[in-house]
Amino acid sequence: MLWSLYLFRQKIMANYTKKPNSVVEFTLTVTEPELAKAQTNIIKEYKKNLSIKGFRKGHAPNDMVIAHFGVDNLLNQGFNDVIEREYRKFVKAESLSPVAAPNVDFGDMKELPVTVTVTVEVFPEIDLGEYKKIKVAPLKVEVTDKEVEDALATVMADMSLGTEVKRAAKDQDQVVVNFAGKDEKGNVLPKTEGKDVPFRIGFGHFLSDLEKAFVGMKAGEEKTAVPVKFPKNYHAKDMAGKTVHFDIKLVSVKEVSVKNLNEDLVEKITGKKQSVEDLKKQMSELIEANKKRSALGTKKEEYKAELGKKVKIELPQSWINKEVESRLAYVKRSPEFVANADKFWEQLGKTEEELVKEFQKEADVSLKAYLALSEIVKAEKIELTDAEYEGAHMKVHQRLKTAGHDSPEHAQLMAQEVMNAKIDKFFSQIFDL
Repeated sequence: MLWSLYLFRQKIMANYTKKPNSVVEFTLTVTEPELAKAQTNIIKEYKKNLSIKGFRKGHAPNDMVIAHFGVDNLLNQGFNDVIEREYRKFVKAESLSPVAAPNVDFGDMKELPVTVTVTVEVFPEIDLGEYKKIKVAPLKVEVTDKEVEDALATVMADMSLGTEVKRAAKDQDQVVVNFAGKDEKGNVLPKTEGKDVPFRIGFGHFLSDLEKAFVGMKAGEEKTAVPVKFPKNYHAKDMAGKTVHFDIKLVSVKEVSVKNLNEDLVEKITGKKQSVEDLKKQMSELIEANKKRSALGTKKEEYKAELGKKVKIELPQSWINKEVESRLAYVKRSPEFVANADKFWEQLGKTEEELVKEFQKEADVSLKAYLALSEIVKAEKIELTDAEYEGAHMKVHQRLKTAGHDSPEHAQLMAQEVMNAKIDKFFSQIFDL
């Protein structure tokens, strides 16, 4: 049967109920007159282009047309036509917004009239509750001189702009080193050797014991059989938890200090002539922007958590399923999973079923938050400026390089991006940015 498509509602509806997860259920009786009318229209349209020997095109008797069309096919198509027509009437009359194809239980189909039970997921009702009572503090961040100096020192180290010194190496110095891990026989172990390797002491670039061994050494100095403990969770299992002895050499030592920064070094960093103070100001503004971005992310999550306590939304299960499937598919596209699925789950420390349960909880929270925020921006009448709208438009073009302006993909993504921009603007307003 071809009846599992969009459903319909008879003129007099009975047993209309709301089910959990934003599901609507109702029963409908399909009568013989309705079905007969639909079948008459089908035959009328079909015979227009039907040629049967002995009759002019479109003038064959109905019984011969039915035989050509097929009795079962006519019955199925008749039901389908009634279903489509009445379903559209039902949706319009009840102002519903279905979000998935409905399901139907046809029950006893032995004879007409036929009573069917229809269930369909619809766009959920959203009760925002007292969202305006959520306490929101303005987002404020501070940038210290030390943070600016540390950031500039990192830039100087990355660009090898330190000053070479003859003293012993200490924390924060940039050094160049040689090292090699060896077994009991003095043979170099695989993947434990490095030559002329630059790194900055105290930033965790190397194993802790190996980094500490270079402190106090001077350029050209060497050490042998330095014990280095590998952590138990080390990525190479054959080395995890073991102690390996290293031969090491300190090749050079550079002091990285903002005190040594001058306009010549500034020009090397920025590519243009400017003062040290101008560079410090730019770095301060960059740190402030990064801090605000990070703090805003935290504030948003805190707001969403509080919002989740106040709003009431029953999500369609198909939405949660779709979100979970999307996240799981992303996981299974990872190189680690593709290479060895069993090893992937072992290293993750959980089964696929456990991960799916986590995704289900996360999807429920994130989808409810998005729906609630979408309603809030409407309630608060948040609108975009022309520049903000154009910014959203550009993001869509970057994602859809081939789709035209009139394509469904463009329209859908544009609506999403505009809503995201409005939500971001709402957060900027409440956090006084």
